[in-house]
Amino acid sequence: QEALQEVWGESELKVKQYSDHAFYMSKDNVDDSSACFNSQRVRSKGQTVMLHIAEDGTIIDLMVCRFDEPIRYKAPSVFYQQFIGKKLNDDLRLKRDIDGVSGATLTSRATVKSVREILTAHAKK
Repeated sequence: QEALQEVWGESELKVKQYSDHAFYMSKDNVDDSSACFNSQRVRSKGQTVMLHIAEDGTIIDLMVCRFDEPIRYKAPSVFYQQFIGKKLNDDLRLKRDIDGVSGATLTSRATVKSVREILTAHAKK
């Protein structure tokens, strides 16, 4: 809820399901953007990210909502900022458009996997 409030404030939300993913949209939203959450296992525990996505599939923002691994495995904010402005394509991968983080390789992989899953579902809607 907190992440959704950062995007749309106190606006009333509607939810639509696409490919097993729930996409949240503001009923007042004039730009037709949406937000979706995805959880992935990092090492032995999870990370949940939220993507705020423009209607055309461009990533507006990526927020880490939950990170249950020890904090030393969390990637720095500059890693997550790499995703902003990107769309789903073959280069949206580690060692291509996305630089991994030494010491947080598993976090980097889990994040890319979450982003690709959400954007794939978004493209199918």
